[in-house]
Amino acid sequence: MGVGTGWGGATRLVRRVGLGAARRLLFTAMDFDAAEALRIGLVDEVADAAMPRALAMAEEIAAGSRAAIAALKADLHDAATLPVEASYAREVERFVETWAGPDHRAAVARLKS
Repeated sequence: MGVGTGWGGATRLVRRVGLGAARRLLFTAMDFDAAEALRIGLVDEVADAAMPRALAMAEEIAAGSRAAIAALKADLHDAATLPVEASYAREVERFVETWAGPDHRAAVARLKS
């Protein structure tokens, strides 16, 4: 199409699949199948029944602590975008918040019973 990536696409792709695979994908605009996407790390899994698997995974996530999931999402975003020291500091802050939170206390209580 005669344009480069936009809105951080190249940055996110390199962080996801590495520089070599990103170069190959972007320079050639190649078509690739699910097996190749899995091999290069663009996807985490390939399922024959993708929608049922996605819904089951969503149910697993929804059953967890909302506070912990939110903190983990932020941790992963920071790990991918911030310098290591800044990412680590923010991760520690969120850990302390969730450790002191009601979801963690409830989980510990369940283990003790």
